[in-house]
Amino acid sequence: MSLPDPDDTMTLEFFSATDTGRARNNNEDSVAVDEPSCLIVLADGMGGYNAGEVASGMATAFIKSELGRWLSEASDNASDTDVRRAMDICVDNANRAIFNAANSNPQYAGMGTTLVVGVFREGRLLMGHVGDSRGYRLRGGRLAQITHDHSLLQEQIDSGLITAEQAAFSSNKNLVTRAVGVEDTVLLETHLHDVMPGDLYLLCSDGLSDMLDDESIAQLLQTSDVLPEVAAALVDAANEAGGKDNISVVLARGARSGRPGAIVVAFPALRVPSDRIEDSNRRHEDTSMGKLVVSLDGVVIKEVQITKDKTTLGRRPYNDIVIDNLAVSGEHAVLQMVGADVFIEDLNSTNGTYINGKAVKKQLLTHNDTVEIGKYKIKYLVEDGTDYEKTMIMKPGTVPGSGGPQSYSPTVGFGASGFGSLGGSTAPASIKVLNGAAAGREVMLTKVVTTVGKPGVQVASITKRPGGYVLAHVEGALRPTVNGSPVTGETVQLKNGDVVELAGTQMQFVQA
Repeated sequence: MSLPDPDDTMTLEFFSATDTGRARNNNEDSVAVDEPSCLIVLADGMGGYNAGEVASGMATAFIKSELGRWLSEASDNASDTDVRRAMDICVDNANRAIFNAANSNPQYAGMGTTLVVGVFREGRLLMGHVGDSRGYRLRGGRLAQITHDHSLLQEQIDSGLITAEQAAFSSNKNLVTRAVGVEDTVLLETHLHDVMPGDLYLLCSDGLSDMLDDESIAQLLQTSDVLPEVAAALVDAANEAGGKDNISVVLARGARSGRPGAIVVAFPALRVPSDRIEDSNRRHEDTSMGKLVVSLDGVVIKEVQITKDKTTLGRRPYNDIVIDNLAVSGEHAVLQMVGADVFIEDLNSTNGTYINGKAVKKQLLTHNDTVEIGKYKIKYLVEDGTDYEKTMIMKPGTVPGSGGPQSYSPTVGFGASGFGSLGGSTAPASIKVLNGAAAGREVMLTKVVTTVGKPGVQVASITKRPGGYVLAHVEGALRPTVNGSPVTGETVQLKNGDVVELAGTQMQFVQA
């Protein structure tokens, strides 16, 4: 098949369907399509009574809302690396939300979900997955699986213990080795694929792939040119084969023109020129933005940039910030951005909205304010620039930035949650850990704000400014010390060789 003419416009068609199947009483699968941002999501939940349904629903709703909004705002100016990083962050935040919900609600204990998420860009697809839900591509009549199952069965095949033919009869089909929400961190496997006109992409839960072999799926994908008919054919065939599990499919096709019955969006079949990305980065460097850091019992579960005039917060899934807890009202509060100021207004919620321990109806937020809603604490942070570092706990033996979206150590948190670095004349700097299991580790301070410490115990921020770097207390009863003296003001200017002590860990600030 020849490549598309660069002057052509490729359209994308989307359609999704989900079915309970013939053996289950409830549907623990969830699907989502956000056509403006060309985002598709599928999740297959697992857990106790209705818990799988909760996990999969949280995953798809969170990713559609958070990643969909970021993609719409970033438009064509974001690079593939930016999008990949955004996917990592959104999946990580969804994982934390599900993990915390499972640990704070006995009825949700042990819940988790598989995940497949795809973002279509100009002539290419970024696809990430966790677990054994799959992604396929049909091109020129040939079907290819473009995800690799995270399952015990797949590991046995990869190691040569069993063949693919023997795997079809194995009793270990439902044992996944990676899932969203079952641990405090999760690794999203992501790959980039070219998209050509005529390509048909399928995301599916194992309720389809366990019932039908690849040959049958390939034949069914070619039964019609109308995506709703293709989806119906796949679901019907899986049910006829036994329907032993929930069956869900998301279809996406690249085409020259729209077809009936599907959602159609269009984009030029061209890659974004690098100079446009650089121009966009320069435009964003001069802005100031607020950020909300949502935590429960000291564990950060979500970070949200305030970019809209109105940002709603509540328990209902249509809110911009969704906190799924009965202490939070369906429509709890709204944040309004007026110029550079952000106001929070309580929407007659049941349990009220508190700022720094005081009940409020409407109030201007200032840097480091803590909004309290039930057991949730939301820290409001304002810094110049658009790039932030998330607070992470690093596990012993790993080197920060050594690979993957996150690296961990027992005492110092670092993560790549920004979408690029901020330029400026400030000389490069780093922090070097002096004691503990991470002693000797050195991390460059390349972002505008880097947060360090233990969430719920003691957290500080190091901010890059035109005149140098400053340290500020963020969280914890005890304040960090610089050269043995507690930080008493809002910020302390850091100098080369300064020793910062935080949560029992000593770190040296190094600047050339």
